[in-house]
Amino acid sequence: MSAFKIYSSKDHDTKQLGFKSKYIYVLIVALPLGGLIVRLFNKSFDSQFGTFITVISLLALITLNILVYLLTKRLKQIGFLTFYNNQITKTLGSLTETWHFESIKKFNLSIYMRDMFFQKNKFGIRTYLLEVTFQDNKTQKLVISSISEEKSEFNLRDVLNTLTKTNHIELLYT
Repeated sequence: MSAFKIYSSKDHDTKQLGFKSKYIYVLIVALPLGGLIVRLFNKSFDSQFGTFITVISLLALITLNILVYLLTKRLKQIGFLTFYNNQITKTLGSLTETWHFESIKKFNLSIYMRDMFFQKNKFGIRTYLLEVTFQDNKTQKLVISSISEEKSEFNLRDVLNTLTKTNHIELLYT
């Protein structure tokens, strides 16, 4: 049994929140790298412009880290998704829904928000967007934490890999 938190965005725009986080992470990598390249280029020409660019890129990096922290605060926990040997239970407040593995056709797992600060798991992912497709082609999309509540060494990706192999369910990573 592994239980994972289900999240909802406070402003109810989870798709836009995931979109923002992807581009922020690209900027977090690109800004210091660009500053370093300009610094190395200007160092060969003995210019002080490189120091200015490096300082600006570090200030931008700190600002982006604060922005990522604020984005993660916009997610709030609304329930749990618990995986058992033969079923999945979704609990939202006092409502409980059970899905047997025979009724599930496939899982589609995509990165929703990366973990910026201290990575607790081997993939460095804070939340995933999990899309469950049932045999009757209905789908459910959920923003799920990547780390199990009971045992932090279990992550969602490994649990889904194990369950899909034993129950012959298709698993897609996007």
